[in-house]
Amino acid sequence: MVRHRQPPSLYSLTHAWVCSFLGDRVVNTGYDSPAQQTLATVRGKLRPFFIEQLPASVRTSLLEDTANFLLAKSLATGVDCDYGKSVLHLLYLLLSPDVRRLKVTLCCYYGCRDLESVLQCIKKNGSSLEHLELSRSSLLRMDPLRFRNVLSSASRLTSLVVRNICSDAMLKLIGAHCSMLQYLVVANSKQVTDIGVESLCCQVTILDKRDEIEEGDESIKILPQLARMTVQEDFSGSDSLGLGCAFPTWRSFRSSLQNCLKNNPGSGNHGAAVLVEVKQVLHPICSSLRHVDITDTSITNVGLQQLCRKMHSLTSLGEYSISDSFLRSLCVVSSMKMDKFPLVTLHSRKVSYTGMYNLVHVFANIRSLTCWEPMFDIADLAYLPQLKHITLIRIRYSDSMLSSIIHYFENCRGAKNLEKVCLEFIVHEQSFPMVYVPEFDVSKIVHNCDKLKVFTIEFKDSLQATPSVGYSSYNIPRQISRPCFQSLCHVQFGQMVQNSVISVVLQNCPQLINFHANNCPALHDLDLAASLPIQHSSSRLRLQCLYVYEAPHLTIESFNIILEACPNLKQFGNLSRWAVNCEGIQQIVRTIRNNNLEVEILCGSHWFQSTCAKAVSSSI
Repeated sequence: MVRHRQPPSLYSLTHAWVCSFLGDRVVNTGYDSPAQQTLATVRGKLRPFFIEQLPASVRTSLLEDTANFLLAKSLATGVDCDYGKSVLHLLYLLLSPDVRRLKVTLCCYYGCRDLESVLQCIKKNGSSLEHLELSRSSLLRMDPLRFRNVLSSASRLTSLVVRNICSDAMLKLIGAHCSMLQYLVVANSKQVTDIGVESLCCQVTILDKRDEIEEGDESIKILPQLARMTVQEDFSGSDSLGLGCAFPTWRSFRSSLQNCLKNNPGSGNHGAAVLVEVKQVLHPICSSLRHVDITDTSITNVGLQQLCRKMHSLTSLGEYSISDSFLRSLCVVSSMKMDKFPLVTLHSRKVSYTGMYNLVHVFANIRSLTCWEPMFDIADLAYLPQLKHITLIRIRYSDSMLSSIIHYFENCRGAKNLEKVCLEFIVHEQSFPMVYVPEFDVSKIVHNCDKLKVFTIEFKDSLQATPSVGYSSYNIPRQISRPCFQSLCHVQFGQMVQNSVISVVLQNCPQLINFHANNCPALHDLDLAASLPIQHSSSRLRLQCLYVYEAPHLTIESFNIILEACPNLKQFGNLSRWAVNCEGIQQIVRTIRNNNLEVEILCGSHWFQSTCAKAVSSSI
């Protein structure tokens, strides 16, 4: 029987009440008295009490949850110009140097007068921060000078999230000040370009070698234009410079230096040399950074190459999709000059045979591979021996592609170590005649993956000829013994699902947490009862989500079976596509409410916006 609903813990109830209480108070104080008087009261009278009475761990959670409360309240009332003031009061109330994690959503109002004070507060009280997350709900630029003040104070940062607000100037500051940073997220920041990547990785140093000249050496010539050069940061520069500084990048300096040498009137002396030594010095961040999320930025293949070649310990680029042209541009000809990058997680799109050849040579340590519209032979995945997670999206369904996939799983030893397999096929009606509906036998995949935990397969872009998902060994479902059944946690089958798959998975997977199926046209109440025998309910203690998007023969009896056979079930559905009318749905709702059952009825959107897979994938 499904568990009864229990009240939240006393701590969570108290925590939620304190968050709403503080949120309402900091909002109302802005209206009750002048701004300076209110801020002085918060800093002088209220802050000492909270800092002394509440430990840093409690204040950290209060800061994050109260900030979320203020943001939700601001969004509910539209653009609120006092949101920045509320955040400022909250920070001065709870933030102290012993807080190590901070997440702040800055005011989206372009002329917010409290933004500078908010950043100044973080600078003053954020010296021990290890994780800092700054974001804005609109595409407004951050003042680099204020951002530098924050970074100069938070010298212990190991994780920094500046999603949607980062720019090239900010990347330059991050590279110069964050020597211990390991995790950086600049996703959704269109202002980030290849120039910013270059500034993040290295700085240009100019050394004057005139002191090493021996007097009277006629082979040395000093150019007056370059006798003395200095580099200074200038954040008051115009935006047209990209970085907002007088000396933006090594590339621009190199171009200026070449033009200066060409235009020098004394260049006729071929034996002369310029005594200016220019070096690119890598920042310490190049050795510490492990994860850089550059998804949805303006970084091209040029900036991507700089990241991969200069970040020596880089393992992930977030969900940034590498193009086939980048893979084909990599050097794999000479073993002495071959590119070798340490990435562990890789997203790519439209990878060709040549691109895949370069990928297996350059990214030899790949453990997780995601590819949109693969154009290579799937059997080539056998050359990635450390591969654990495979996600192939929009695979063109054909006999040749299908045989390539089956060949990989049946003949590659590395397939036995796979923990996640996600396949999404696109099917065109002209590929198969109307009278022929092929069947995809999932046993050919799961039988060859001994450590499989997540398995999803879907078919899209087809209105008529959709392959059905079946299981060949269906004679005695509960006597099927496979190693993968002992580890399988999440499955999702679409679009046409046969009863064989449902019976085998539900009866033989004791670690199963989520079961999703799209359309089960032949599934009846008796079939579901046979797949969920009540006497073996102890083998389904971990099952939390049982979702069948469409089952035209399941009635209210299936609901009763699910309640008895799944002791820890938390959500199920989709009743709107079952053989349950409005009266039946009302009866189910009353049963759940009257018996105080801790179970949620899911609607149709769960199939398209489910978070079940992410929750399981994060744990593997």
